Amino acid sequence: MSEMRLDRRLSEMRLDRSTKLAELFASGKISADEYLKRRQKIVSLVPRVKEEVALRGYSAYFLQGNPFPYVPIADPTPIVHVDRGISDRVIDIVRVTIATGRSNHAVMIGPYGSGKTHMLRHVSRRIADDLRDTAIGCYVPHPGHSFLHVYRAFMGGISPHVLRMGEASKIVECPTPLRTALDVVRYERALRGRMEAESPREAHAMAWLRGESLSDDKLADIGIGANIDPAASVDYFTHVLRLLRQCGFKATCLLIDEFESIFELEPPLRQAFLTSLRRVIDDNPSGLCLLLACTPAGWEEISKYCYVLYRRLSRNVIHVERMAESGVLELVGRLLQRYRGQKTDFVMFVRSRWSGREAEELLSLYPFTSGAISKIYERARGNVGEVMKYLNLAIDCGLGMGYDLITAKAVGEMESAGWKAPAVPYAPPKIKEAPVGIAVPKLERITVPEVKEITVPEVKEISEDEFLEALSDAYGRLSATTPYGFRMPFVEIPRLRGAVRARL
Repeated sequence: MSEMRLDRRLSEMRLDRSTKLAELFASGKISADEYLKRRQKIVSLVPRVKEEVALRGYSAYFLQGNPFPYVPIADPTPIVHVDRGISDRVIDIVRVTIATGRSNHAVMIGPYGSGKTHMLRHVSRRIADDLRDTAIGCYVPHPGHSFLHVYRAFMGGISPHVLRMGEASKIVECPTPLRTALDVVRYERALRGRMEAESPREAHAMAWLRGESLSDDKLADIGIGANIDPAASVDYFTHVLRLLRQCGFKATCLLIDEFESIFELEPPLRQAFLTSLRRVIDDNPSGLCLLLACTPAGWEEISKYCYVLYRRLSRNVIHVERMAESGVLELVGRLLQRYRGQKTDFVMFVRSRWSGREAEELLSLYPFTSGAISKIYERARGNVGEVMKYLNLAIDCGLGMGYDLITAKAVGEMESAGWKAPAVPYAPPKIKEAPVGIAVPKLERITVPEVKEITVPEVKEISEDEFLEALSDAYGRLSATTPYGFRMPFVEIPRLRGAVRARL
């Protein structure tokens, strides 16, 4: 066996041993001390790249994956939520609008990573779950470059209610293009039924309602003269709110995230956007809940560049402070439980190694101790997004560095190592370059069967021209087709004849 093949085979064998060792530890068949002893023997033999693949399995921590996001952003539909009273306060604002019919607005202020996005999405889901018969909540992730962007996101969120809005348009006064588009949708859906594919006219009408730009022929197909521009989007938004109130929705909650980004726009666009938003508030004294989320610097800019908008929003200012350490512990425990695998074996593993209060803590937080999370909390200064980032790194570093328990001391060592597992010297196997050869067996003896009689066929004499003609014909047939399916290079017959004559 060659040196390279031998090295590859040994690496595969050692990798297999490492994987089986990790499975034994995860299943509880060996203790953590025994696992570490065996693993140290393997680490000295297995190249680092292969060793990381073998031991990266999260089952060593009784997890089905890394519970913490690789990119610290909020989930589109938050599953784990630790309430800090903020969502209840927003829901109370919506309930006031439902009860009184009067619009009520608020602004949520907090630094990046404080949980504003998560909170807005959670509020949107709570409105859909708890208030779906009387309120509509629409989350807008980014304000865009004009109010038309907000209008598009809003209309996309309420599209399931288009048919009810079409019925309401017969009662509530609204612009002709809006009523025309709603009528097209109602007529086409009644014509096709609910189970068939969407018709082109219905698709065009829905696209126009969502504020998308249509070509002239598509506009003519639905009987509308122009697309919705940024200025018209404010008016159409107001009319849509009236239709929704006619449909029975007493409150429409518009949740706009990252509002500070409008100050990245050119001054004319920024001022036009702020003016449009002020118009939306002034034109809708009933049934509207506008909730903006921005950074402290963004809120200060609003007060500087558009005081009239600042004054209209300052009735309800909600400050998103950093999450308390107790809240972080609860959040970490709930995220770990979502990814916990082999729960019965996990409980037996913890109970066999720890007892009392320590065991109860690790049943929630393993592989972390509360001290490790406290150190990460201090390192992140209470910022939830930063806490999630460092917890994600700690899980992977803990596996790579061989920690069976991630303590505050272990977190310090990870930080000193730059949140990377220490590199083990690794050099790829050297490949000896050798000329490529063909192995020919050595022939000791050749046996020739006995020939009793050889019959020599009669040889007919031919002229030189006949010989050349026959040779050319044979070469031509050979050139036409070969066993390999391609044509051989063809030599002209005159040149072939000349060469043969020269040899003769």
